[in-house]
Amino acid sequence: MKVLVLVLLWTIVPSPTVVAEGESDPRWKTRIEVLRRLDPALYRGSESVRGLVDATLEALEGRRELVGLAVRFDAVDRMDSVIGVLEKFPDHAEATGALAWLLESGAAATLSRRVEGRPESALLDLLSRNGSSRALDITIPFLFGEHSAAARRLLNPVCLGKEGARRVLDELGKRPFAEVRPLMVEVRIILRQTPWREIREGLEALFPEGERREIGGEFDIAELVRLPGDAGRGKAVFRNPAHTCTLCHRDGEAGTNVGPDLAEIGRKLGKGALYDAILDPDAGISVGFETWEVTTRDGTEHIGILISDEERGVTLRNLLGDPVFVIREAIHDQRQLSTSLMPEGLGVAIGRENLVDLVAYLSRLGH
Repeated sequence: MKVLVLVLLWTIVPSPTVVAEGESDPRWKTRIEVLRRLDPALYRGSESVRGLVDATLEALEGRRELVGLAVRFDAVDRMDSVIGVLEKFPDHAEATGALAWLLESGAAATLSRRVEGRPESALLDLLSRNGSSRALDITIPFLFGEHSAAARRLLNPVCLGKEGARRVLDELGKRPFAEVRPLMVEVRIILRQTPWREIREGLEALFPEGERREIGGEFDIAELVRLPGDAGRGKAVFRNPAHTCTLCHRDGEAGTNVGPDLAEIGRKLGKGALYDAILDPDAGISVGFETWEVTTRDGTEHIGILISDEERGVTLRNLLGDPVFVIREAIHDQRQLSTSLMPEGLGVAIGRENLVDLVAYLSRLGH
């Protein structure tokens, strides 16, 4: 089989030369597709296969296709090249997995040097969404340095990871309240979106007594059901990023698929049940949307919806909607939680009037 692969690659496909971005030679596409299907063990165990792959990676310098192949064959000598491609193409479909590979393969120091003094770097955005301790070591300083624009951009993805939120709170607690008050107000808005009550309460404890807010709140659902609400305003509530609905749900047009699609929810649930689902999200978690927590050996905690659990590792979809792959060897603990990704206290967070309008809108979806 190995000989057949080599014959195909060397006789049917052109010899490696530098390939310009956008080149569409179908023979090159064949070479890349064959390598994507090649067992990485052949790369490690055969000098001829290794030579072929390395020559191909050399020819793909600066191209998107380099990323997936370098990760697949664990070509650590190509880490600088992969970083260069991610800087050039931050929207690369394999950017999330490639960045995780870079951090796990010892490229953290290189990544740190590449973003130093560059708050506009696309690499910073990728790192802020990673959530690992190594990535946070690079991104956290940008939140508390001189780069306020970067802080506002990076704050949301950093705080939507549990370790990131915890480390941001630790840093806030070390500084005078007056100095960090604007940042704390932004963090408070973001942490409404998270399922970690202890994190939200930890932030509130940093505020002076008069500025603290109750987490939770009592609502009389029977009374709320009798209120008509305004579906038009409710649509705006649903799609307002500050109210977090579209962070996890779709209404058939807008949003993401971390949680159940709500396009038909009005046909399935009455108003009372909708209020129950919003105000007590842990009471009825939809099948397939259970919350899982994966803790790595270095203490990093990943939380999200389980996408796959395979021999190589586990893939979760996190609060940002990103797939997070954790290799099996790095997992210390993996467990299903009894709590929903949807946080409690949303009624208090968005306010009574907005809540009534939101339910009025949701109750019409599917009709």
